Amino acid sequence: MESYKLKDRDIGNEWIFYIFGLFLLFFIPSIFLRELNALEAYKLLYAEKMLASGTGLFQGGHFDVYPFYPFMVSCVSFFTGSNVFAVRIISALSVFGMALMAGYTAMRRGGHKAGATAAAIVLCSIISMQTGSDASTEYTLFAFLISSAWFLWYRLSRIEKKWTLCWIVCLSLVFLGVLASGLKSIFYFYLPILFLRRPLRCIKRLSQWNHVIIFSLFAFFTVICLYMITGGDLLFFEREYLLHSVSINKASYITSRLLFFPLLLLYLFPWILIMWPPFCAAYKIMEQTPVFFRFLRVIILTIFLFVIIFPSSSIYDLLPLLPLAAVAASLHYSILMRRSYFLLNKIRKFLRVVIWIFPLIPLALFLVQSNSNIKFCPGILILFQIALSLVFLLLLYFLTEKRIIFSLETAFLIGMIYTLTISTFYIINYKKRTHSQEIANVLQTGIV
Repeated sequence: MESYKLKDRDIGNEWIFYIFGLFLLFFIPSIFLRELNALEAYKLLYAEKMLASGTGLFQGGHFDVYPFYPFMVSCVSFFTGSNVFAVRIISALSVFGMALMAGYTAMRRGGHKAGATAAAIVLCSIISMQTGSDASTEYTLFAFLISSAWFLWYRLSRIEKKWTLCWIVCLSLVFLGVLASGLKSIFYFYLPILFLRRPLRCIKRLSQWNHVIIFSLFAFFTVICLYMITGGDLLFFEREYLLHSVSINKASYITSRLLFFPLLLLYLFPWILIMWPPFCAAYKIMEQTPVFFRFLRVIILTIFLFVIIFPSSSIYDLLPLLPLAAVAASLHYSILMRRSYFLLNKIRKFLRVVIWIFPLIPLALFLVQSNSNIKFCPGILILFQIALSLVFLLLLYFLTEKRIIFSLETAFLIGMIYTLTISTFYIINYKKRTHSQEIANVLQTGIV
């Protein structure tokens, strides 16, 4: 019987290229696969107004979306033009940034295998793949900014002891988070800090001069920017969200909370199977950096409980926690693999079987709906992605000296299954959308 080391060998810096390849494979094609929905088109219009007026963020309350994401879209549109790539690439890059951030943090504390695992969890979770190719919401950009603030807070305060620089950097990221997703960014950042225990407890530092001055400047610029952006209505973006939270009835609240946990299992499968060790007492005694793990646990549990209780929250409000949970899980990865390898390996073998069945579904639908008139359509893009994925697998297995580790192979399998599932639904409705577009074109030309 093969030993554990032969089945899941460690790797070097090449895991960064694997992660970059997975990003190109699953996120870039997804950007072009679907048309823009109403909210994405609205943000693109907002970005065009920014470019045309030259006033940037300060549009004066004419648009009811947070301004920072459209501002980033306008920056991309300046070079690429106003298109689907410009409006969605920000979400995709935010997910990729979270993956690299989690991978780098885990690598510094647990080696390359832990870094690869953390990056794979962030990049190829279903919740990341869904939001990373969709610009309807600002969850990805908000998650990237807030998770960056948390990681930098620990490094600059706990490790480097540079508290003034810590507050400047972190509150700058929170300020961008306010422009990207509203005042909840302040709540997300400060709430876990209140529950930190020694040696991370810093309630007294909140009253020291450096934090008071920096927070005062942060509050001043936040109020000024919101005033200029909304035309004087500071709660312009928050009012509907708060009214919905107050007006929700008891039955709807209970139903939404009961559905929350099944959705969480679905969006994090199969990574949820390796995320529990950081919260298990049996694994805590083996932690090499207990203070860092305590920091991660406090943030995860605090925000998780808040999201569970708050009426208007959704599963996407947990996205900022994904990099932290990925880092915590990856640092327990080796121990868990030694204890539960055979169970996890059965799941991997099941995914291997599914991955060869799923390509047949969109391929068959494409051939049936094409009516022998092969032309460029989503089916061609899907076939190209399938071929590219096979080439990518061959490179992983034959052009490197060491085999790909469990987490990276699982990430590839999950990414392919999700992408092909979405592609299948897209092809099913492709003819309907094509027919609707033809009718719209006829109406525009005045033939009817």
